[in-house]
Amino acid sequence: MGEVILVRDHDIARPVAQKRLLPNITDPALLARFVDEIRTVGRLEHPNIVPIHDVGVDELGRYYFVMKYVEGETLESIIQKLTAGDPEALRKYTSSGASSSSSASSTRSSTRTRTASCTATSSRPT
Repeated sequence: MGEVILVRDHDIARPVAQKRLLPNITDPALLARFVDEIRTVGRLEHPNIVPIHDVGVDELGRYYFVMKYVEGETLESIIQKLTAGDPEALRKYTSSGASSSSSASSTRSSTRTRTASCTATSSRPT
């Protein structure tokens, strides 16, 4: 539905993350869902939730929002490592750690409980 890209805020001279709808998204229901995401995230305040700085429509007519850039590993990368049974990822991202790398299903359920603290650092579909 969207992608997150790293951009530069020239007014403040800092890197920021921009989430925007993909160019082929024209369905009004998907646009409404994107607007709901902006409103929901914009109302939340928590140390593990990235704040929104701005919203708008770009020169191509795509809706976007700008948020704090947080350097880190992408959620996609973490999920791939957990699914593959990577011992370091299991230790770092699951409550059972390296002691329970027994099954992919336990890894997948652990992954689902940890999606709220993800960060985006490159252009990725969302």
